[in-house]
Amino acid sequence: NGILKTEWINLEHFDNYQQAKVRIDEIIDLYNNLRPHMSCDMMTPAKAYQMSGELKKHWRKKTAKQTSV
Repeated sequence: NGILKTEWINLEHFDNYQQAKVRIDEIIDLYNNLRPHMSCDMMTPAKAYQMSGELKKHWRKKTAKQTSV
C-alpha cells in the first residue's frame, strides 16, 4: 500500500469516490502486471505467482527494536 500511495495516489487528485476507485483499480493492475519488483527477481508479481518453486529472498525480516525503560 505504501508504494501505491507514494508513487501514484498521493500525486493525483480525485473529484469523487468512483473516479478514485477506477484509477486505483488501474494502478493495482499496473503494479501487479507491468511493474517489475526487486523482491521477485525483477519479475512482476503476476509472473512470479505463475512460477513454480521458491524465489530467492532479497529482503530481511524486520526485527523489533529493543527499548530501555
